[in-house]
Amino acid sequence: MEYRLSGVSRNYYFFSLLEFVITACIIVVAIVLLIPYFFGKKGKSGFEEWKSVNLKYSRDPACVLNMNFQEGKGEARNYARPKGTKDFDGKHIKGFLRGDCEWTAGRWPDKKKAVLIPGWYSFIEIPHNRAFKFKTYDDYTISLWLCLDFPESSGPVLSKGCIAETEPGYFSELYLGNVGKWEDDQVAAKFDVICSGRKSSFIENTVMCYRKVFKKHEWVNVVLRNSIMKKLKYIDLFINGEKMTVESEQEFADTIAIAAPLLIGAVTPQRNDSLEVRKPSPGKKRFGFRGRIDELMIFRRALKDKEIKELYEAGCPK
Repeated sequence: MEYRLSGVSRNYYFFSLLEFVITACIIVVAIVLLIPYFFGKKGKSGFEEWKSVNLKYSRDPACVLNMNFQEGKGEARNYARPKGTKDFDGKHIKGFLRGDCEWTAGRWPDKKKAVLIPGWYSFIEIPHNRAFKFKTYDDYTISLWLCLDFPESSGPVLSKGCIAETEPGYFSELYLGNVGKWEDDQVAAKFDVICSGRKSSFIENTVMCYRKVFKKHEWVNVVLRNSIMKKLKYIDLFINGEKMTVESEQEFADTIAIAAPLLIGAVTPQRNDSLEVRKPSPGKKRFGFRGRIDELMIFRRALKDKEIKELYEAGCPK
């Protein structure tokens, strides 16, 4: 009886030790396998978060344009699928790469695509559509991501309508007015807007700060919002989720809604239906915007501050 109990005891300890060794091996193997996941989790979860939020806003009833440039080749497609909007079909709205534009890496290089605009005669053209034909007293919001990849990035980022200050289009320009201090690892930039009958310059919310400072090759979220409250017009510019201060504002004529294309990286030169694009002379090398564009969304409503913040936080590379 004693021997048998002793044997059971020895077997018990033997199997306990064996189980311990096997369990330890499993834990070690699991850790080794999960190391890449934990180190890459931040970037992966950031990309997945962006996809989720982008899909959420593409189904917003007011979303008429969502070009996230994930194709990587050919034409850019519109992924806006507003819920409850029966008279809108955005599938036929496309973006055409003109000139020397080319597909490249976006905010998450291994997952996200973008379009490189090298300047000069290169731009993205989105033919006119009634879905984004706004007038002076229409609410709308425009959000896009851009990257300042070159010292001479200044130029028209986005435009529709005409450049005549007396009769501006629904919004004439979002213009990267000045890019300077391209040194060390920083770049300073200033944005100007001619929007729905008004021309405004924006500065950072700090005293005597004329330009917004970014890191070189930093992805920047720019949001232009036109809102009407109690018959008063408000133009707001957000940079990386932060509302900029209006430096100066001048009121012009009411908006004239025209059938002009929406251009990224160029300007429509006159108030008519021509698709002609203003081209820079050889002496104006700073004319065309140079950099990458990664996403463009247009809403037929004024997004709330917290929604703009959500778009930035979800889309910011983490």
